Amino acid sequence: MWRTLAWVAGTVVLGGAFSLADEVIARQGMVSSAHELGSRAGVEILQRGGNAVDAAVATALALNVVEPNASGIGGGGFMTVYLAATGEVIVLDYREVAPASATTDMYASDQAKVERWSSLGGRSVGVPGWLLGMWTALEKYGTMTFAQVAAPAIRLAEEGFVVHPMQEGIIVDSFAKLLSYTSSDLLPYLEDGLPIGAGRNLRQPALAETFRLVSEHGPQVFYDGPIGEAIVAAVNKAGGAMTMDDLRGYAMETREPVFGTYRGYQIYSVP
Repeated sequence: MWRTLAWVAGTVVLGGAFSLADEVIARQGMVSSAHELGSRAGVEILQRGGNAVDAAVATALALNVVEPNASGIGGGGFMTVYLAATGEVIVLDYREVAPASATTDMYASDQAKVERWSSLGGRSVGVPGWLLGMWTALEKYGTMTFAQVAAPAIRLAEEGFVVHPMQEGIIVDSFAKLLSYTSSDLLPYLEDGLPIGAGRNLRQPALAETFRLVSEHGPQVFYDGPIGEAIVAAVNKAGGAMTMDDLRGYAMETREPVFGTYRGYQIYSVP
């Protein structure tokens, strides 16, 4: 029996921020993430017969819907995978990389510092690796298709979810920034032109359609198709210099984990 431990039998650990206010006990597996609906998506996939990687990807996709400020298809990340059959531990590295136009001193000028090029606008955007990471994890270590594990996220995006007060605060704090780069009629986080309030239902049909397109056509629709073209156009409109070649050339890495021990436990993590 495992108590408040982010553990799923046989393949991978998916960690995240969680509350210790309530003890949770599970006999066969557990999913822990930064949002209840993300964790529920992972549990749903386990209950349908998926393995730990299937559940991890489903959770990540759902988090893209319910916590878009924190992670998702426009970014990157890492996954630490434990293979029970062999005892092998590997790290998938799908972090963003700089576009080919980037230089080592592009953020060093006075103008770059004043205009905050490293954190605002198109020059701050890296070539996203998250989607390729999710797809590769499923292909190598999962048992389900992208369409199957994306189903909970697509449902959440289409039907919506209730906005938490903390999320309302994030949208309010980012309101001016959002409007600086995107037309208000394209922003799902607004209602009547203002930040959507806590307790309201937030729907994201365009994100649902994005996941559906990936389900039907694979990651190439993102890295060498209409989604990628839209990303490049948006980045460059905001002052960046990204090309479709940057997206086509994106390659993730498989790395050796770092290793240590803590109170008798073996700890593997990202190098």
